Amino acid sequence: MLSIQTEPAAVSPAKKNPVALKLQTDNYITDPGNKCYIGLVFSGDPVVGDTLRFVWSTYDITFTFIDYADTPDYSGLQIFTHSLIISFAQYAEQVAANLRSNYLLNRDFKINVAASGVSSATIAIEARETGEVYALTVDDSVSNMALAYGPSGGNTIVRDNFKANVFLHIEDDFNSGVFIKVIEKESPVDTNNQATFLLEEELESYLAPDVPAFNQAVISRASNVFKRYYFSYAESYGIPAEVQYVAESSIKKAVLAGYAFNKFPENTFLEDYITN
Repeated sequence: MLSIQTEPAAVSPAKKNPVALKLQTDNYITDPGNKCYIGLVFSGDPVVGDTLRFVWSTYDITFTFIDYADTPDYSGLQIFTHSLIISFAQYAEQVAANLRSNYLLNRDFKINVAASGVSSATIAIEARETGEVYALTVDDSVSNMALAYGPSGGNTIVRDNFKANVFLHIEDDFNSGVFIKVIEKESPVDTNNQATFLLEEELESYLAPDVPAFNQAVISRASNVFKRYYFSYAESYGIPAEVQYVAESSIKKAVLAGYAFNKFPENTFLEDYITN
């Protein structure tokens, strides 16, 4: 359902304050999806010529292990074997760095050493985003490495054609209690599941400088300087879209800004209208 994050004050002057409305929904996403995870569990040293192949989405990348003393070709497709002058924990960090040197793999996956010991280590490869395109598979020829699989990637599933809707209802005459729907707006939600509406121009179009004379008895002469209104909020989704009304705001008052009113005698039109 929609919840209201920001709405206008109970009384607000037009032209001075924006009539901003921010709505939040928890109904847009039906399945948040999940990130895929694979652990490369080394239980010893790879040897020269071993390979690691990563396949995901439309990408197919194979790394080849080279001798630690060799000069790399900077292709982003090579991994050093273990030099005995560094610990296995240090070697695990080196392998992770070699994997991260590949732009595509590093762009789509987080690659870090999850655990390491004297002769074993786990390098965690986790998708940066959810989605089936990140359902990574790994083939290898490394005899002393196993694969630990976590969840395979699942897409975030959202409702089709989802929109937040706002309807502006304005009182048709001074204190009549009859409100007419005059404006309807819709907006998709952003990445935070929020939609923002700015409605000051629409509201202001129903206000006019119809100012009464001093102590004017005919209050209808000022009926367009002050307007009571409220919003109704809805969300719609599906094809065709189905609108579901979920909430209404309290009644609010808009005042055409820039006019001064003498409040003598007491209980003049301005005082009555804003306080009632």
